[in-house]
Amino acid sequence: MTVAMEQHLGVATGRPRLAVLVDRGDGGEGDVAGRDAHESRHRTGNDPTAPGTLGEIVATVGSQVLEVVTAPRGVSVPAARTVIWDPDGEVEIGPGDVVLAVGVCPTSPAFVDLLDRSARCDAAAVVVRNPAGQTWERHGFLHWNIAVLSASRSVTWDWLHDAMRTATSPHAEVDGPENAGDLFALADAATMSLGGPVEIDDRGLRVLAFASLGHELDELRTSSILNRETPSAAVEWLRSSGVMRQLRESRHPIRVSPPGAKPRLVAPIRVGVEILGYVWVIENDEPFGKEHEAELAGIARAAAGILLRQRVYGTDVDARVRESFLRAVLDGREAPEGMAAASGFDTAGPVRLVSCTLAAGETAEPADLLYLRNMVGLRGAALTTGATVIAIGTRIHLVAPCRDVSVAAAKRLAHDLITRAANQLHLDVVVAVGEDVDLAGLPTSRHALDRVLDLTAAGQGPPIATESDLQSHTVLAELREVLHQRPHLMRGRLSMLAESDRTQNTEYIATLRAYFEASCDRARAAQLLFVHRNTLRYRLCRIQDMCGLDLEDPVERLVTELQLRLGMTA
Repeated sequence: MTVAMEQHLGVATGRPRLAVLVDRGDGGEGDVAGRDAHESRHRTGNDPTAPGTLGEIVATVGSQVLEVVTAPRGVSVPAARTVIWDPDGEVEIGPGDVVLAVGVCPTSPAFVDLLDRSARCDAAAVVVRNPAGQTWERHGFLHWNIAVLSASRSVTWDWLHDAMRTATSPHAEVDGPENAGDLFALADAATMSLGGPVEIDDRGLRVLAFASLGHELDELRTSSILNRETPSAAVEWLRSSGVMRQLRESRHPIRVSPPGAKPRLVAPIRVGVEILGYVWVIENDEPFGKEHEAELAGIARAAAGILLRQRVYGTDVDARVRESFLRAVLDGREAPEGMAAASGFDTAGPVRLVSCTLAAGETAEPADLLYLRNMVGLRGAALTTGATVIAIGTRIHLVAPCRDVSVAAAKRLAHDLITRAANQLHLDVVVAVGEDVDLAGLPTSRHALDRVLDLTAAGQGPPIATESDLQSHTVLAELREVLHQRPHLMRGRLSMLAESDRTQNTEYIATLRAYFEASCDRARAAQLLFVHRNTLRYRLCRIQDMCGLDLEDPVERLVTELQLRLGMTA
């Protein structure tokens, strides 16, 4: 998609949409009226129980935008107004208020003062900007007995204020970065980019969104909008002419010319083998070229992301609250048990973490990752009602009660997931299965599984592995982290040998590696190097003469072998 379109679109391309500015031009009133009628169907008759707790606000606005750092009183605390804190003004903070700490650094005394004042006024929470490049520290927050929420740096305070104010208003629907109802914004942007009326349908050819921005419509398009679905005669033509079969098989836009209608480009909205819908654009005076086809393909990918977000997150507020809580736990922000109970998270007995990611060399569209996340959620739900799934980057984590998900059951789930990902998404996936832990042990389990995934993704382990399966390798990985943090531990005799290899074309480092690989068996080491045993003996003697390395000393052997195995020396 073009840069202008991405800036206009925001949500569909994975970035928060701060505004959609559209010049509809003349003749667009009918399209707008039709859209308003369509939107009103989704904005009326809402549940009268409006979001009114911290947990529901986080779920409504989106856990990618607003996360819980700490909540001493849980997330079921009622929330009233959303107020912007102004240290130079007269801002009154009342009971239940959610205070936006605009311009306040969370590590400054001003933030401490704001926490103290808000707690004394019985406010519900204080929202502070997530510090870039820092890890949250919880110490001191609980002293004021008030929740602290972290706001993503990707959204403005104005947008967050409007979104949270909407979330605390009765009968409201927030149009946020995680809200899946932004297909109209995508249709607007697509119409501006392609220069023709755009229609987005589901896979049953029912209209989901449309835009014309003053462009001329034909009778087929007008009928689709008015009836909310493609006319039956047009559907029959699509089937009998083979266009539908061609669309199901195609991964690229195709050109169609329905009888009595203008030519169109249509792109399937698909993820892997599954088709979610179709994007249509009417050709006007100038024929579409290859660049328009490429643009439409990008629009279809964006639509896939929106439709998948709707499928994954939907309107299940409880699930999104649990996800927000789980994100805080996995990030190491240890939450009180009261918060877990308020989030509806199952705390009865130990839990198990199952994590997956893409194998090395694999790349995936954002929609593919959403589809994979949904796949994990569906398979987890088939095992237990207490499963919660969250995606962090390219890694997807499932937390489920151990009473329902044993190690054997988790491995069966992993095998099924790997098979489905290969068949449906053409992606290689690796899975790590954690041990039994309580909620407080989840951050440690996550770090352990991250190391397992690093190894298996790189092909250094089986595609399905537990912590114990690769324990020795994960210990080495952790030691490697320590050595990177303390480079002085790398200094030693090996540096002299490496320099000799580099400048004099010797093979001392390779000789030592083979010697250790052969468990210090000189005959076997000589075979590995394809040299005579006398040659090996000579090299080992030269190594000792050059740097004083005593291979008869078990401590020196251990340290040297560790340095070699950890890859600290070339």
